[in-house]
Amino acid sequence: MADSPSLSWSAFVDVLAAERSAQAVPRPVRAMAEQFASQVLALLFPQFARNERRDVSSLREDAEQIPALLLAAIGPLMTDAPRVTAAFMETLPRVHAALLADAQAILDADPAAESLDEVVLAYPGFLATAVHRFANELYRLDVPLFPRLLSEWSHRETGIDIHPGATIGRGFAIDHGTGVVIGETSVIGNHVKLYQGVTLGALSVARDGEAQPRGGKQRHPTLEDNV
Repeated sequence: MADSPSLSWSAFVDVLAAERSAQAVPRPVRAMAEQFASQVLALLFPQFARNERRDVSSLREDAEQIPALLLAAIGPLMTDAPRVTAAFMETLPRVHAALLADAQAILDADPAAESLDEVVLAYPGFLATAVHRFANELYRLDVPLFPRLLSEWSHRETGIDIHPGATIGRGFAIDHGTGVVIGETSVIGNHVKLYQGVTLGALSVARDGEAQPRGGKQRHPTLEDNV
């Protein structure tokens, strides 16, 4: 690698200032991803809501805050952010129904689980699946960067790494979960259970200098129903 040009400290700070001014990504976007995931979880599941936010009037206020937060996060990233934000909000009833099925699948599959409350609050597999379902809806809406930040926050919290592009059916259960990796083009059917340490990884592929488009050739495994 060629040596970097020699710069004085003052000149280097000027370079950093120019790079910062040119940066289009909102600077607190990582924190916004964590806040967004937490607020959507609290909206859909009262188990995640703070005690002072559990009444119906607070729920309606919280519901109004979510599109505003999403718009603030993705507005600098895409020109049609208002349309995408509205479209995402319309997916939440479907996401909620899918997550209820996921929680029930975990409860049914694990004799150590004593209640749905325990699954929702204490099982890392449920948290990772929940955040993935939010991120996947945004990925399908062609939102850049933000879905990946959601999945990386979930990864840090749970030790479960699910790319937001992965397709996951209903009634999905992850048991324990540490070390689970699910790649971008993985397709998982309904009523599938994964154990800790499972990797749905890809073959190495040549990139020929260009990024592969979303919806391109499948590089990761398919698991059919009831695996």
